[in-house]
Amino acid sequence: MVQKSLASSQSQRVLLNVETTGNRLHNETIESHREIAQAIAAHDPLRAQDAMYLHLVYNRKVISTSTI
Repeated sequence: MVQKSLASSQSQRVLLNVETTGNRLHNETIESHREIAQAIAAHDPLRAQDAMYLHLVYNRKVISTSTI
């Protein structure tokens, strides 16, 4: 139940980000998530944390400068 709720919430955020940024984050998001997944698969928590941090900082910057 909680997992479905989280997935739904995440899906809504993704759609809002796409609308807000005109889909400018598409390629960056794919690359960032790939880097995060690779770090996790390599059991490298510091690399995963760094990749997630950079992803969030970049997204915040793009979203904050976008107009709705």
